[in-house]
Amino acid sequence: MTEMIRLRNELKSIGNNLNQSVKKLHTLEQISEFRAWVIINETHQQILAKKVDEIKAKINQISDAWLQ
Repeated sequence: MTEMIRLRNELKSIGNNLNQSVKKLHTLEQISEFRAWVIINETHQQILAKKVDEIKAKINQISDAWLQ
């Protein structure tokens, strides 16, 4: 159970760091090369966020089953 909690917290930290990075990149949007990179990165971020949500749901499912 301790490992599940650690994993959940780690996923949350990864998501927060990624969001902060993207926000910072948006400040550089006026440079055309960065603008293209930001658009590509946002697509990757959405894919990663979906996968992180799937992992969180599975961790919650396993945690709930373990606690019963």
